Amino acid sequence: MRAVRLLYSGVPGFRDQGGVMHMADIRLDAQQTGPPQPDPQQIEILKFPGTSLAVSGAAGSGKTAALIARVEKLLANGVAPDAILVLAAAGSIRGNLRNALSGNPGIRIETPAGLALKMMTSLGRNWRLLERFEEFLFLRGVMRGLMSGAPLWGGQTGVGTVQAVLGALDDLRRGDAVASPQTYLARLDSFLNDYYNRRALAPYTGIVRAALAAGFPKQDPQIQARAELQGQAQAQGQACELLVDGWESMSPLEKQFVASLRPFYRTMIFSGGSAEGAATGRALHLTEDHRRLPQYSERFLLFRTAAEEAAGTAAQIAALLRSGTAPEEIMVLYRDYASIGFELETAFTSAGIPYRVLGGQPLVQGAAARLLAQYFESLKNPGDEDHLMRWLSSPLLGLDRLTLVRAVRAAREKGLTLPELLADPTCGVPGQQAICALLDGFDKDAVAAQNSRLYEIANAFLNRSGVVAHLMAANADPQPLFSKDEEMHRLAQYLQLLKDFDGAYHQEKESDTTPAVDVFLDASAAFWGENAAAYVATPAVRILGVHQAKGQEAEAVFVCGMIMGNFPRGAEHDPLKESLGLRDTKDRQSRRVREADLFQCAVTRARRSLIVSCSQKYGQNEAEPSLLALERFGSPEPYSRESAAAAAGAGADASADANASAISATNDDLSTAPMAQEAIPARRAFSHSGIREYLSCPKKYFFGHILRLQGITLPGASLGTLVHQTLSAFHRENPNLDVLPPGKAGVRLHAILDQEMQAMQAELGPQLLNESLRRLAVKLLDDYLDYLALPSWEGRQVLETEKPFSFRYGKYIIRGRIDRIDQLQDGTFELVDYKTSAYDNAAAKAIKKQFLNFDDSDDYQPADFQLPIYYLAMEAEGKKVTRFSYYQIGSQNRRVFEINPENTDRSQERAFEITGGDLEVVKQLLHDTLDAMASGQYPACPKTPQECKRCLYKWICTAEIENDESETEAGEEA
Repeated sequence: MRAVRLLYSGVPGFRDQGGVMHMADIRLDAQQTGPPQPDPQQIEILKFPGTSLAVSGAAGSGKTAALIARVEKLLANGVAPDAILVLAAAGSIRGNLRNALSGNPGIRIETPAGLALKMMTSLGRNWRLLERFEEFLFLRGVMRGLMSGAPLWGGQTGVGTVQAVLGALDDLRRGDAVASPQTYLARLDSFLNDYYNRRALAPYTGIVRAALAAGFPKQDPQIQARAELQGQAQAQGQACELLVDGWESMSPLEKQFVASLRPFYRTMIFSGGSAEGAATGRALHLTEDHRRLPQYSERFLLFRTAAEEAAGTAAQIAALLRSGTAPEEIMVLYRDYASIGFELETAFTSAGIPYRVLGGQPLVQGAAARLLAQYFESLKNPGDEDHLMRWLSSPLLGLDRLTLVRAVRAAREKGLTLPELLADPTCGVPGQQAICALLDGFDKDAVAAQNSRLYEIANAFLNRSGVVAHLMAANADPQPLFSKDEEMHRLAQYLQLLKDFDGAYHQEKESDTTPAVDVFLDASAAFWGENAAAYVATPAVRILGVHQAKGQEAEAVFVCGMIMGNFPRGAEHDPLKESLGLRDTKDRQSRRVREADLFQCAVTRARRSLIVSCSQKYGQNEAEPSLLALERFGSPEPYSRESAAAAAGAGADASADANASAISATNDDLSTAPMAQEAIPARRAFSHSGIREYLSCPKKYFFGHILRLQGITLPGASLGTLVHQTLSAFHRENPNLDVLPPGKAGVRLHAILDQEMQAMQAELGPQLLNESLRRLAVKLLDDYLDYLALPSWEGRQVLETEKPFSFRYGKYIIRGRIDRIDQLQDGTFELVDYKTSAYDNAAAKAIKKQFLNFDDSDDYQPADFQLPIYYLAMEAEGKKVTRFSYYQIGSQNRRVFEINPENTDRSQERAFEITGGDLEVVKQLLHDTLDAMASGQYPACPKTPQECKRCLYKWICTAEIENDESETEAGEEA
């Protein structure tokens, strides 16, 4: 029989049996004898004040089923769905409960972290969570006793290897014991509480800690509303209900969170009889890693040359030092030391600024790590020519790319693999001897790799390939560094742990080997160029690479060299891959993600002041500001030295008098600083998609574009992205629509589709990009090709696809992307926008009504400014746009609007014309919308009830969805 025990505390009407009562009418076991005995979890539950009820049982005993039955019984008794709150210990449990109770959408089903996150969002708090690497460094510091005030790690090391570390990371995210309960105690909890609150940082349930510190639940408007509802319900003989599933899996902090809800709810807690049922799901994670603390400021500066950029940076740092900022609280980041590192050191030396260039050992730099990873991957797949070419083309090996290209072509012409060709001494391939020297020992290493001897392989390969000599060119020691370099040893061991993720590290049992847990932690830091000893507080300004800045923070951070080619790293022309017929689509997509993460790391290291800068020229090369920086900060504008002085002074943490003296000192330091430009603040730059989301619901814009929360990716959105990227790549290859290759266009289009789909699967996963979605995409694209053959598309060239734009509109910056720009025979341009969904088709039918108030209605609200924004963007570039097309892919529906700016009259609603009079009206509407967006007010005001139904942020939004009756009325009015 399944045994489930129901316990209560202080419930009237039940007999007392030794302090523990059970209710016969809800008992799930048929043959229970005697009163049940409480377990430790139940004892904790029974300490709750007032009415408290708990159901306890082992895994599989039906606790969740009892919870669901309890909810259904409450609903049957007339309890309103919005008076029921279900808290789940983990996201996986929450998902199961939501599926089981999907027929009752009004019931709130949350995790403690999710509920706390909503509370913090309602208070306007922009919280920052720990990055993965910060978790590693923090955990490493706690384990080693390097963090002041933290308890020492007392757990066993060397057991379970990777699993032990990942388990500790999970504990860290939950806010629980980092090691065993014996070494945890209350001291670690107190330390974590102080550590995170002081830095506005948190692991996942640090959100819970922050909510409690902010006064949860009293400060939560929603909880206050629940309290009022509870008072009304009690007057009617009812009460708000709280049901908790997975109590035994919750951390002490989460249990405290539940206890804080007790005054507002009648509570029933479902708890397992043992810890074996611990939940494995993840709590909600706030992906945006940027926050604005009090007095936080950020600037984007543009200089003429790298030398002037370094001098300007030095002048601003000198001003900060004079205002009282400690040198160790200033950090300077770069992406490419060769472009600006020497200039920075020269400028700092001239200004008398104490500085220190930090970084890991040379043998753990990114180039060496990538080379090893590529070599190991090639050993794992020795017959894969692509992997072979990857490591052979590493700049550390010194092979000429053109030599490799010629060798590959010669091998293909003879129908041989590259190793087979090079094995022939008579082949006469240029560079044959150098390539053979690198391949010498490859087969032997491939066999050795099967036995997991990766350190020995790495040691031998990097020594015989000349990488050691390359990296140690300035080192006078003639001995091979790898025989004594501990960082290289740790790196190789780390790579081994990544390859063999089974906890069976082959050297772990040897007496003279560092425990595998320590190796894993050290190598994790070493792999990214970290050197823990380098970050000990020293009275010097730190100059370091962005990779090395992971996990580090400072009061003031300067990010230099923010140019295209650095952020993101430019994709170099690769004749080697072209000769192989390889298209680097997959790598391109993954690189975008890595570059975005690295940029995000760079701009989130500052606690108080962030200064991002770039130059128009580095050496003899012209440069442009980074696209990532332009998207975040907007385009630069003229900037005066006086405003720079005020900004530097205002950023100092000092009194008013100290600020005044700081500004004076800053003026002295900046009097010789180069002229610079400062960007419009981020809140003054808006994207077209952001404007559209704001018009649909300001709260939706807040979640997606201010907090940068991740919404639910829907299959329809994946289809649209896939089709757009495929058509963009296709038209880059085939710009002339009159000469599309007959019969071959469809084959090539399908090939591009497969390449783009493979690239997107790495990011979105196969569940959203499956075969059925591909079949639908193929149908849409085939219909598209048929439609291109119609006469209406003749006589035009596809000028650009996925065209990014950014232009100034009054005091704002508007940016976005246009699907396609065609040049017509008369030299004017037509903008083409693809639509892939029925909803988009419906929107296209009423496109003018979306931004023009034809009825002069007082309550008119625009829905989308897509067409006028695209027109204004091209107008800013000097292009004359005469037509705008909405094309529904997969149908013959194409809506074409003629644009006639010379006509000053207003057009009719059903006329397929946009006049100059229309444009003047819509410009004012657009400006009013941007003013509203810049105000910082983002209420939950969906334009229609349907917006809530299809919203990507339903998982966090607290807005009520109108009932079916009101939705029906709204639909009839529409």
